[in-house]
Amino acid sequence: MATISSPFRHADTQADYGYSSIILAERLRMGLADALNPLDLAAVAYMGDLGGSGSDTVRVPFADGLGFDASMTTLATETTAVPFGSFTSGADTVTIAAHGLGYQSSYLARMLALPAEQAVHQFDSLVGMITQSWIKTFRAKVATTGATFGTAVGAAGTTLSVDNLLDIVGDYNETDGADPSQAVLMLHPVQLSQLRSSLRSETAFQNSISDFAAVQGVRGRVYPNFLGLGIDVGVTSDVTTSGGAYQGFMYSRGALMWASANPDRIAPAVPHVTVPEFGLLVQQGMDQNGQQVQSTEAFAYFGVAKADASVAFGQRLISTT
Repeated sequence: MATISSPFRHADTQADYGYSSIILAERLRMGLADALNPLDLAAVAYMGDLGGSGSDTVRVPFADGLGFDASMTTLATETTAVPFGSFTSGADTVTIAAHGLGYQSSYLARMLALPAEQAVHQFDSLVGMITQSWIKTFRAKVATTGATFGTAVGAAGTTLSVDNLLDIVGDYNETDGADPSQAVLMLHPVQLSQLRSSLRSETAFQNSISDFAAVQGVRGRVYPNFLGLGIDVGVTSDVTTSGGAYQGFMYSRGALMWASANPDRIAPAVPHVTVPEFGLLVQQGMDQNGQQVQSTEAFAYFGVAKADASVAFGQRLISTT
């Protein structure tokens, strides 16, 4: 027991009558996170559902030297034989892999949780958050695969500049057949800051407050038609680093591919939800060995790969970290 003298202060009574803190919020506020969804950029080509195919790999054939790649020969005379042409065949492959994520809660934690805390314990709310985790995993796979493009513009020892950007745009425009409506550039946030710093010295932006603000102001993670260059820019911290350089990359539709497997055939004997187009299964696990613990388990079956350089444009845009 404690003797409380006048004036009666909160600090004196808190140990017996109060709490060091209470939770008043009606919902749990989530931490800041990278929310870029590469699917919004619509440039990673979907190659199909492998469910029921008997294989974990899809083969994507391609041919070079046909159509616009083949010219007709002018015949010397009216009886000259037609020369027979040839073409180059090849195939890319996309192999799916299993990915997983799970959470566990004790029975006591679920019983005593405040309303604001229920989001981390309840199956229905976790399903939504796991879908976001799928997007994060997919984005990381896209960034890792894009970092394997063979040709690079920029350098590990310098910051990203407007000249670097225009160089890779020039390479894109000089590539026969590169789709002008599907140019996508993926950058690390630091690379975008480097590019913005370079833009400050550009006369065109110095003479236009509105154009300057459009580039330098606070923005989201997707920049459609960046600088009017016909490129959709996506910005994500999942862009990888290697050799002291951020491995940004620019590509056209078809340079990156993905495939999945529909998990509906699994049909687990527990409450579950599937997202067939993502190859995603989320199931509610049972109490294991009487440990008073309930789990939520997620499994995703998909893969990302790059196409042959003869099929679509793909180059890295690198700069110092």
